[in-house]
Amino acid sequence: MKSIIISKKLSIFPKDLTHNIAPKLLEIAKIQIENSCSEEYGYILSVNKITKIRNNIISPNTSNVIFDIDCEITCLKPEKGKQYIGNIIVISEHAIVLDIEGKFGVLVNMVNSDYKYDNTLNSFKKGKKEISKDMKIKVELTDIRYENRRYEGIGKLVN
Repeated sequence: MKSIIISKKLSIFPKDLTHNIAPKLLEIAKIQIENSCSEEYGYILSVNKITKIRNNIISPNTSNVIFDIDCEITCLKPEKGKQYIGNIIVISEHAIVLDIEGKFGVLVNMVNSDYKYDNTLNSFKKGKKEISKDMKIKVELTDIRYENRRYEGIGKLVN
């Protein structure tokens, strides 16, 4: 996760205009931007603050005021080669699926790993190490895909 500054346009109803517009802009930014996903920024987890109000105009179509702002966000953008800690949500004979921060899934192919599948316990074992459902493990993304405003990844185990 990282914090960055992004530019956005926000529409405000005329009734919401006050002498102290910043708190209202932050409230609207949180509603419109938080929990969204884009290929450019990844998952926007939070809008932290408005850093700059650059411009505003009155919309000729709605009479709303359109503010051009810069805001600081915290985002999670999946990156190839980066390591993540995820929660195992599915185990099968050939693979495991992890959930990363409740935002995106990672498939880990276990066929060529040193781990052996234990059908009785529905887990993978390597010596005394065991990987089972609901455990947290570290993976490295080897490939990612962005489609329909979502990221999905393929990864490998990190020892």
